Amino acid sequence: MRASSRIELALRPSVIAGVLASLPWLMFALALVAGALELTALLLFLAPAALYFGVADFRRCGLLQGKHALLGLSMENGQLYGRFANGHQLPLSLLRCTSISASAVTLKVRAKGLRLNNLTAILLGRNGRFGGNVTEQEFRRFRMWLIAGPRA
Repeated sequence: MRASSRIELALRPSVIAGVLASLPWLMFALALVAGALELTALLLFLAPAALYFGVADFRRCGLLQGKHALLGLSMENGQLYGRFANGHQLPLSLLRCTSISASAVTLKVRAKGLRLNNLTAILLGRNGRFGGNVTEQEFRRFRMWLIAGPRA
């Protein structure tokens, strides 16, 4: 394998990535509150759990805290690896629900050897006044690798 084809991405903490990661849980909590106002107040008992998961995703994907936080990605011989906050480096399998845009990648992966089945990482390239959480050059290379197909 040529040295130029190697990809190394080190993620940096990002409030924007954390907000994006926690947004589904925050919307769910708002829907529970709205449902409680219209239907039954019992739905309010689920709102704290939704907020808890939102904060957990904010910490893990945005602030890169917690033992299952993905701190870096690398590719060797066509295999994607993840470096986690607990010190482990594990092979990753890409899931089909990975989303790619010009300035962001929502990476859905399955790590072999982790208790959690699926993990999410949000990679942000430089977009306007918001800085990214990965270097621009490596973000573009990784994005092109995803678009071309991991097997290509």
